[in-house]
Amino acid sequence: MTLLTALEIAANPTDLRIAIGTDAKEEAWEFSISRGPASNLKPLLETRCRHQSRGIVLRSLRAVLEMIRRRTKKAGGSLSKKKISRIMGRFRKKDLAETYRGDFFEKKRKK
Repeated sequence: MTLLTALEIAANPTDLRIAIGTDAKEEAWEFSISRGPASNLKPLLETRCRHQSRGIVLRSLRAVLEMIRRRTKKAGGSLSKKKISRIMGRFRKKDLAETYRGDFFEKKRKK
């Protein structure tokens, strides 16, 4: 991953589409990060790793997001630990996190 790609991800945490899934042969898990629909779903990062389980790919995704946060902090990146936690929390129920949706980072109100 280039520094420019890391900066684009860090500078646009509210305009990302992050997906996890299995490859076509369903032998390994992968993840991808792209910009949102306003940016024509521009691909930014795709893994071709041979992750053996959903849990391993999620740990790898978190590690990549944390690395991006650390490396771009001084350059003004706005990808915070809180936003990373919110993104990763989405994967408890789904295999897709669409941060461009208006309510993605809003706190859920208790009834």
